Amino acid sequence: MTRAPTGRWLELDSWERLETYEFFRVYEQPLTNVCSSVDVGDTLGYCKSKGLSFFLASWFLALKAASSVENFRMRLRGSNVFVHDRLYLSTTVLRDDESFGFCHLPMVGDFATFTAFGTRAIEAAHARELPLDILEGRDDAIYGTTLPWIRLTGITHAHRIPARSSVPKIVFGKYEEHMEKTMMPVAVEVHHALCDGIHIARFYQALETMLSAPETHLVP
Repeated sequence: MTRAPTGRWLELDSWERLETYEFFRVYEQPLTNVCSSVDVGDTLGYCKSKGLSFFLASWFLALKAASSVENFRMRLRGSNVFVHDRLYLSTTVLRDDESFGFCHLPMVGDFATFTAFGTRAIEAAHARELPLDILEGRDDAIYGTTLPWIRLTGITHAHRIPARSSVPKIVFGKYEEHMEKTMMPVAVEVHHALCDGIHIARFYQALETMLSAPETHLVP
């Protein structure tokens, strides 16, 4: 996680969303949250058959899906917008004593490399090797958490630093069988100055497409 973020400044004057951006940027509470369920049956079955981690697989695909939507890579910088070239994932890991640490994972090209990074990062979180605020000041991230005990229908998040509120947050809930499908709730929070419903929909569409073809995206 030492690689410096790269990207570009968005040309606001020619941005088709400039009016919407200015409208929502000054809201006291500009965050919007959507929760919808996706079919994880193909990916879950594939992971079981190949001995792969469903936890890492689902986050790998979610990070790829988020990275594929440009608006999910946009971050507020004062009154300007920076578009990151690549993102990393910062997600929670539950320890044996029921406390949690953060697992930090970069977006890489293949799942095998991601798994290698992930396995080590999970071990580091369990061993309390890094403080929770190790990535303080960076916003080239997707924040994630997993609530595998709950049939999730919505969620709100804690917020401390306004400048960081433009980082999207993704939450996985408990997957369950429903009408011969394995459905998992996925909640997404974004800053409305940067993302609209259509961009959230594109994330879900990309995620569902990848989940339905694990043999393409999760090559060991």
